[in-house]
Amino acid sequence: MAPGMSRSKTPFVMFGQSPRFGDYLDIIIGCGSFLSKVVMNVDDPAPPGTRRFDDRLRDANEFLRQSGHAQPIAVEPIDAFRPAAGERYVVGFRGIHVAPLRRMLQEKFGVTFESLIHPSAVLSSLGRRGEGLIVGAGAVVASGAALGDFCLLNRASSIGHDAWVGAYASIGPGADLASGVVVGDGAVVGIGATIIENIKVGENAFVAAGAVVTRDVQPGAMVGGVPAIFKKMWKRPG
Repeated sequence: MAPGMSRSKTPFVMFGQSPRFGDYLDIIIGCGSFLSKVVMNVDDPAPPGTRRFDDRLRDANEFLRQSGHAQPIAVEPIDAFRPAAGERYVVGFRGIHVAPLRRMLQEKFGVTFESLIHPSAVLSSLGRRGEGLIVGAGAVVASGAALGDFCLLNRASSIGHDAWVGAYASIGPGADLASGVVVGDGAVVGIGATIIENIKVGENAFVAAGAVVTRDVQPGAMVGGVPAIFKKMWKRPG
């Protein structure tokens, strides 16, 4: 069982959603809880070529039905949301755009957010963890590493000892951060990228899939290649 998550039938409420909806649902189920509803803060923002949320939800509810779950996952608009006793709250998307939703819900309702940590992830107890983390299947976090609020460690990513992953940063599947690496707030590290020891990746920077980063990356820059070189300045979409 993942650290910090109890095996009880706890109802989770998810604010917003993304193409990783199934991954987050998998973590919730794997930790012995259930997703009671999704609160939609914007219209379905499905990127071109990806499945719409309605299709993902239909498949999820069919799986739950076949697995013996009596109650399907409900959907409600954010204007209708009111907290209920016993609920736990998570955010269903990542990135700096979480910040205004987080602030509104905390100010209006006093809502705080749970972390979702897959049961197969391995996190050292000798480190720091922020609020609202998502840690995918097979991820490994070494001793002394610090994970900022609402960061994402995707499947099979590896975070070396004494590394730092900033708030709202996203680490892609299979990415490898060596010891002492600092990833700034809102930065994105792509699938299978490698960042060698003690490198600093600036805030809101983007490291392309498969890149090998051997020197510091300035804030807002996109880098790619082996070794990684500057490509352009990057504005996170959305």
